[in-house]
Amino acid sequence: MHTRYLVIALVVVSSLLTCWNAVGVSRLQHKSGVPYGLPERCSVLVTGSAGFIGMHVALNIQKNGGRVVGIDTYSRYYNPEIKERRAKELASHNITVYNATICDRSEVTKLLLRHNITHVVHLAAQPGIGLSIKKPEEYVHVNVQCFTSLMEGMRSAGVSNLVYASSSSVYGSVSPPFRESQLPSPTNVYGASKLQSEILASVYHRLYDFNVVGLRFFTVYGPWMRPDMAVYKFASKMYLNKTIHIKGKGLQRDFTYVGDVVTAVRSVLWYLDKKNKKKKDAVDEVFNIGRSDPFPIDDLPNLLHSHFSKETSMDVVYTSSVAYNMKYTSADVTKAETHLGFKASIDVFEGVDLFMKWFQHNKDWCAKAALDWEVD
Repeated sequence: MHTRYLVIALVVVSSLLTCWNAVGVSRLQHKSGVPYGLPERCSVLVTGSAGFIGMHVALNIQKNGGRVVGIDTYSRYYNPEIKERRAKELASHNITVYNATICDRSEVTKLLLRHNITHVVHLAAQPGIGLSIKKPEEYVHVNVQCFTSLMEGMRSAGVSNLVYASSSSVYGSVSPPFRESQLPSPTNVYGASKLQSEILASVYHRLYDFNVVGLRFFTVYGPWMRPDMAVYKFASKMYLNKTIHIKGKGLQRDFTYVGDVVTAVRSVLWYLDKKNKKKKDAVDEVFNIGRSDPFPIDDLPNLLHSHFSKETSMDVVYTSSVAYNMKYTSADVTKAETHLGFKASIDVFEGVDLFMKWFQHNKDWCAKAALDWEVD
């Protein structure tokens, strides 16, 4: 009898782990019902593959029949233990992550040729808004200069399909909801560096016939996310009975679940394949990728606290707002719906629930890892 219960328990635990690892990727199909298939003989280089979004994208492409190679410098912007754990997760799925930099054009070229890469999904970046004010040169170097080196490496290797991460931060002081047709007005160096990367991608499209698609991500969260972001940081502080600090009242963010972001990347690969098969002119587009449903940061601690025991304390302190921080973000995703058939399907309540299942399962290491290396 005991053996039977043990088997049942193991099956239940296995199912839960599968659920947590699947991270609730939304339905991978166009709004017409046609599945987002990968291009034939698709071989993808994912930059920043030991990063949050990079890991999820790499796993999904590999799982669905594409070949994936990763590259990551394991930068020390946040605790490198988290990146190392992500890399182990990738290795368990036979995905190799090269410890190398995209800033080295010749190494990029060799890697692309060695693995017969057909597409590059560029997710490597220097993230973080606050730090970009303190270290602007670092953001220009990584997000602009190294992005140029990556594209030069692609040009040398004859690879012309590029999907790259941009950010809602390019909009800055623009009135929401944000539309791609609006003139960006970034309020911080990080946003400016991402806008510059968009301009450079367009130049490579015009000069060298690159297919370039930039995705302006809106506050991506979910299992394995960056520890400096609000969802992870607030949960870690609650678990360790630390005070939560919020810079200014009334902030709202268009939280976008990582499973929906994976769907967006897959939809772009499908979109490029469709264009290439029709031998249309090379593509140069940017798309907003968001939920279009802003959620108050002020309400986030209570939402997270509902997943802890009643004994868990919640101490929230508001500090002065900062001029470089956007007060409100909201994505108009009409363009992505029209061209990609993309629409986010996971709301913040379901997404936080999925994140907290991962967090509770890994809390013994992930909370401490976040706060041992706290980023401003």
